[in-house]
Amino acid sequence: GGSVREGAGEDRRLFADSPWVLLCDVQLGLFADELAKTGAVRQVETLASCRELPEKLRAFEHGRTHAVLVALTHNKPLRPEDLAPLQAAAEQAGMTVGLVHFGSGYDLEHLSGIPALLLYDKAPSLQIAAAEFILAQLEKERSINHV
Repeated sequence: GGSVREGAGEDRRLFADSPWVLLCDVQLGLFADELAKTGAVRQVETLASCRELPEKLRAFEHGRTHAVLVALTHNKPLRPEDLAPLQAAAEQAGMTVGLVHFGSGYDLEHLSGIPALLLYDKAPSLQIAAAEFILAQLEKERSINHV
């Protein structure tokens, strides 16, 4: 199962700013492949663990990239300090950050103002479902902008 944090589907800025750079846990290759083959992402950066997140996010600071989608998975709640760089990036002017989290819902308590899609497991069917949800939101955004 999974859920969309209230407002995640409504955050049109995230969808308007695609294609994204995808920072994706190495275990979420199917999810990354599903998005990449549609052109929704323009670059995929693999994370061996969430501890690589600060370094990868720093590479996209200061307006070099406007939209970053982060896909994480962890079988236990993450430490708040592991999520702090994500919050800091989201608070940067000119940078749009979204999160697809295949893990504990408790992790979202450490983040605010970040559109998030939560799935409680990294099963292949859930990776595909997450990609399909995001692609449907992109399609909806495109139809709104072209009316």
